[in-house]
Amino acid sequence: MYSGAERRYLKKDAQTSISAIEEYDLKQSGGAGAWFPPLAESRAGCLVSENARRANRVSNYISIIAITSTMEYTIDAAEKILGRLATEVAVLLRGKNDPSFLREKFSDNHVTVFNIDKISFTGRKAKQKLYQHHSGFHGGLKTETLESVMRRDSRVALRHAVMGMLPKNKLRARWIKNLTLVKGGK
Repeated sequence: MYSGAERRYLKKDAQTSISAIEEYDLKQSGGAGAWFPPLAESRAGCLVSENARRANRVSNYISIIAITSTMEYTIDAAEKILGRLATEVAVLLRGKNDPSFLREKFSDNHVTVFNIDKISFTGRKAKQKLYQHHSGFHGGLKTETLESVMRRDSRVALRHAVMGMLPKNKLRARWIKNLTLVKGGK
């Protein structure tokens, strides 16, 4: 028998109808003596108990079956500002541009950015912005300017900016693997 939570969030299929689910529940419960709240089809297309719909508890609807589509995006970074480009890449990696976006679903979008050497910066960020990391030993704070990071490897600066704009959770490492950075042209 479906539990209350499973029953409320069952995805409506072509083969599944309200009467089929009620018949299954009656068979599993042992007869017609069992009582279940009346069901209604919600705006999300799932089966929801009438009481839960009235109480507005369906706002946090979690889809059981999520349609995933893999998209590949190519971006030319020439003369684009670092932060604005990183925002665009982070949105594409997460799949927020997709109408079926769910924050808990992993979007398998692949983003390729080329001409990273030609990224521009506003103001005096090239000389003033600092990247810091610590070696773990006493006095081991390493500091580097954006200008020297771009000279050493321009991909590091963009990857660092995109990492900062992705949510800090288990999916971030998977999203960043779908980012390909190319220094020159295609």
